[in-house]
Amino acid sequence: MSKPNPHAGHRSRLRERFSLSPASFRDHELLELLLFYAIPQKDTNSLAHELLDRFGSIAGVMEATEDQLASVPGMGKSSAQLFPVMLSFLRRYMKEKVVVRGDHGHLPETLGAYLWPDYLGVTQEHVRVIGFNRNGRIIGDALVGEGSVSGSVVNITLLGKFISDYKPASVVLVHNHPSGAAIPSDDDYRATDKIRTFLDCCGVTLTDHLIFDNNGDYMSFGQSGMMDAKNRPAYHVVPPQKGSGSRTSLQKCDKNTNK
Repeated sequence: MSKPNPHAGHRSRLRERFSLSPASFRDHELLELLLFYAIPQKDTNSLAHELLDRFGSIAGVMEATEDQLASVPGMGKSSAQLFPVMLSFLRRYMKEKVVVRGDHGHLPETLGAYLWPDYLGVTQEHVRVIGFNRNGRIIGDALVGEGSVSGSVVNITLLGKFISDYKPASVVLVHNHPSGAAIPSDDDYRATDKIRTFLDCCGVTLTDHLIFDNNGDYMSFGQSGMMDAKNRPAYHVVPPQKGSGSRTSLQKCDKNTNK
């Protein structure tokens, strides 16, 4: 007489448990359940543990490339595509929760909430422009550079095409620092001035430059007074206080103490 399989009905029990209490799931259990939908027959518990061991966390798994995921034994090509697809889905969900309309589209807080999901898990610097019409509504969004925000990689041809296609009244420049804080560099300042000069020649106003890090923090040149080049030496960077919910900002130096 054959022994009963102790794993029989495991998938059904795990699904039922999730329906009742999703918050009770540990990381490996959540990954195991998710992998059910990409791997219909095999055990996914050990694979979930292997993924966490390899990439360190659920965030690490979500941010891994398809090639990195496929290198894990037991992960096929379809399974490796599961997490990048989910990350794209999550970005769109988070963006749709934010409504940008009218003059509020120019507020850094609104734009920050709207744009930050696009940088979840992004490991390369992307330079983008967001175009607005005269009523402050977003009418276009385009990638104009990759790798760094320095002038050598901001593609002026792509920027010119964006202006020609959408004819915006104003533009916000956006880029990310995936491996560092949302603090402007000298290249960021030079790129801001170069792009503003180009846009001025096109009759378009550069209203802000937002820099994002990989943790949801961002800083606004406009909000911090840095769009005006003469203000830049009079400011110093104030990093966010841990656990305070604050964001990277720039504060005026004390002229007497230079602090």
